[in-house]
Amino acid sequence: MDSNSGILSSAIQFLGEYLKSRKSFSSHTRPSTLSKLPPRQNSQSVPSTPSVDSPPQPPAFHWQLSRTESVDGSNEKKQVSPDVLDALPSPSILKAVSTTAPPAFPPRLPVPQTTAPKSLFSNRYFMHHEKRGIAVIINNKNFYPALGMPDRKGTDEDAKALTSALKTLELDVHQYDNLTAYNMVEAMKYFASLDHSKSDCFFAAILTHGDDGVLYGVDGRLTVEKLTAPFRGDKSLTLAGKPKLFIFQACRGDRLDYGVDLIQGDDAAVTRLPVEADFLFAYSTIPGFYSWRNTDNGSWYIQALCRLINLHHGDDEANQKDPRYEPDLDFVRLLTRVNYEVAYFCKSSVPTNPDLDQKKQVPSIVSQLTRDLFFPPKKSSMS
Repeated sequence: MDSNSGILSSAIQFLGEYLKSRKSFSSHTRPSTLSKLPPRQNSQSVPSTPSVDSPPQPPAFHWQLSRTESVDGSNEKKQVSPDVLDALPSPSILKAVSTTAPPAFPPRLPVPQTTAPKSLFSNRYFMHHEKRGIAVIINNKNFYPALGMPDRKGTDEDAKALTSALKTLELDVHQYDNLTAYNMVEAMKYFASLDHSKSDCFFAAILTHGDDGVLYGVDGRLTVEKLTAPFRGDKSLTLAGKPKLFIFQACRGDRLDYGVDLIQGDDAAVTRLPVEADFLFAYSTIPGFYSWRNTDNGSWYIQALCRLINLHHGDDEANQKDPRYEPDLDFVRLLTRVNYEVAYFCKSSVPTNPDLDQKKQVPSIVSQLTRDLFFPPKKSSMS
């Protein structure tokens, strides 16, 4: 008992000395700022008049003055602050947490240069080159048995309808059936390497099985990025600044959309562009969800897309009597009309399986386009 009391007494004494030393250290290293604060004002009293020695109030913020002119309004230019990356820690933090040199970026490569497309600063893409461009359809129907994936019955109807619709847009259509994942990538690399300087755009339609973030060749899967990367602005230089359109008819997950029932009531010499600019990705469904296809008539999305392309760009005079017809329709707006058609007028019919019956679907548009995209008739087709 006595030994325990002695240990407890020693511990209390040690703790007291430690706290006393910490208090003394704090008073020397962190001087109190309370003495510097102004006396607390009573909320009901009249504010005191500032003394003559009070510093003048800074002028109101103005973005042009803050970056280009001095505060007093003189013409003397201020140095513009550099832009920084939010993702990088400050040099002081790097120095504090590491004794080695801060991580460096990869070796700087020269920025590729190419001839700017016509009407670079117009609100519309220039679509009056000699050619409209190439369209590639990859139509995967039959998959290797090892994947355990069913044949995509009805996809041939989609490919047929797409070929007709894309020719309406005056594209040069190339179709490839049942490609492996490797050959899908190789096909994209090949078409990206061609000279597109006399073309308006590039178009690709991928009809296959898929999952969230991936697509399937007949022998295995690949990422969407592997198909689109060859067309980046720093890779396919003759397509830089031109629209590159990708249509994906594929599942993006295994979730079902059960829907909801609504009750109706009431100038520069050189211009640097991001390499990922001028892409348009149109998906038949949103991430995580199934994409529906009729085994006889084709997929909801591709069939709706083809109907609306033919409606707005076909030469049938009867089209102009359709209330949905618009003579000058931007392609992104056309894709929005496709979303409407699929979302409002398509519903699964699987009466033998209540879990799959009466389900819905909504497509998705991801636009990195920098201008409006129209498909005016070529002069050759008008003559």
